[in-house]
Amino acid sequence: MLASSFTQLTVLLAVGALLLGAFAAWWAMSSVRPLKELTARMRRLADGDLEVDVPSTDRGDEVGEISRAVAVFKPNGLERIQIEREAAPRAPSRVSAKASQRSRAGTASAAHSEHVTSITSLF
Repeated sequence: MLASSFTQLTVLLAVGALLLGAFAAWWAMSSVRPLKELTARMRRLADGDLEVDVPSTDRGDEVGEISRAVAVFKPNGLERIQIEREAAPRAPSRVSAKASQRSRAGTASAAHSEHVTSITSLF
């Protein structure tokens, strides 16, 4: 009778361990699969593909939080492109202004060097 109870307990514990293992595997897969998909979408966003949709933003867990954080990069990227497009026509004038500044700085530097040379030649 004691052997029978021990066998039943062993079988019950084995079934419980199998169920626990199956649940752990299901839970891990339900977390890993969306993260793999999110990682792929993040790479596309990083490569400049702003047409990509960010998955799992409706989830209430950590994966959803990460997805919502990643989704912020899309409108920010679009805004950056818009700012760059608006700034592009002004870029040549900034370049010529910087070149003019450098030219004036070079002239001032040359004049300063001449003054220093003339002063040191007095000694």
